[in-house]
Amino acid sequence: MKSITRSTGWIAAILISGACASTSPGPAGGPETARRLVPDQPVRDGAGLKAVCARTPAADRMACYDANLLAVLKKDGVSSAMRVLDQLSALDVDAQREGHMLAHSIGLAAYDGPSKMSSRFRECSPILQSGCYHGVIQAYFVDIADDGGIDAVSEKQINDLCGDYRASKDGDWLLFQCVHGMGHGLAQLTGHDLRRTLSGCDKLASPWERDGCFGGAFMENIQEAVAPHHSVGRPDAAGSAEMDHGGMDHAAMGHGTATAAKLIDPKDPLYPCSDLPDRYLDSCYMMQTSVILHLNGGNFKDAAATCDKVEDTYRETCYQSLGRDVSAYTLGDFRRAVTLCANGDPAYQPWCHTGFVKNVIDVSADYRSGLGYCRVVTRPADRTACYRALGEEIAVLNPDPAARAAACTDVEPAFRSTCLSAAGVREGTRPQ
Repeated sequence: MKSITRSTGWIAAILISGACASTSPGPAGGPETARRLVPDQPVRDGAGLKAVCARTPAADRMACYDANLLAVLKKDGVSSAMRVLDQLSALDVDAQREGHMLAHSIGLAAYDGPSKMSSRFRECSPILQSGCYHGVIQAYFVDIADDGGIDAVSEKQINDLCGDYRASKDGDWLLFQCVHGMGHGLAQLTGHDLRRTLSGCDKLASPWERDGCFGGAFMENIQEAVAPHHSVGRPDAAGSAEMDHGGMDHAAMGHGTATAAKLIDPKDPLYPCSDLPDRYLDSCYMMQTSVILHLNGGNFKDAAATCDKVEDTYRETCYQSLGRDVSAYTLGDFRRAVTLCANGDPAYQPWCHTGFVKNVIDVSADYRSGLGYCRVVTRPADRTACYRALGEEIAVLNPDPAARAAACTDVEPAFRSTCLSAAGVREGTRPQ
């Protein structure tokens, strides 16, 4: 969010660390396999979809889900596909882990031309860390570049893309999803050349929007390194009108195109942050523990020790990234999350709890998702940080001060003023 406190900006949604930790096979099978998994009529409820795909080999399970969700999309539209995915993710922990990618795939397939980009974007929902929004934006950039790469995208196009959301009554939520998705899309255009992607984000006039774009670029860079996914080609114009996206390899999710770019460095767990100019480092370190955990096999104690080696300016951010990854690994197990955030320097552990609660809320776009966690956190400094993070998320989700004040009434009385202050609300503001 817009720098209520340093380095507590709204965390870009990500589940890549969960993908690394998952024992599930992940999306597999390829387009032909996936097509064979679609029934004559798409399954329109999560329980039914789980039952149908349970009959497939484990290695094809996510491809089965993906193919059916895209069939629902084609028949019934974006909101129906997202509804089924929401139901499915509540029933299948592996679908929950891979849910961001499945939602991303729906967004990619929903895109049907620049003129309808904004309407398709608004049809998405924020569940599963807003993957649908990011997919629509990613497909848009691949389309308008017309095989010309990032050089074919003008500074005006970059700045105009998210213009509809700058004065939105919905506050900054959709604007963030748009600029974050921009980072994903630009990364595709550069073949995951991180420096060129970041230079594309640099063309945004607003510093806050640039930071959101940087976050999408780093997320896409790490995802491509640890779990290549949803490679996208330019959509076939004729097919797009009917949502028949033969030109996009959605069903082959998990089979990303090879890239020559250096994405991570097994000998340096802080790369690429260790090799970038200062202006990118806050956004870089906000994602870097996903690289660290990928390289160390999910060892949170070691990851915290690695954060302790980061220069002071960015150590808080590294711990906040750690909390984001704790969220992805624990999938709602609050007590285990508290234990994992107890690693490393106690002075920085509050930032781990900050990262956790922000990511939990980002998954659902509902501040109430984080309330239970703050109540289980024990150390006073950690609990204060947790409620401050919750208040900041409330500010992002609710543009109206009265609505923010109402949300903070759910906080235990001793920390209500912390919530109100972080939400940018003066005490005494009358709740709705």
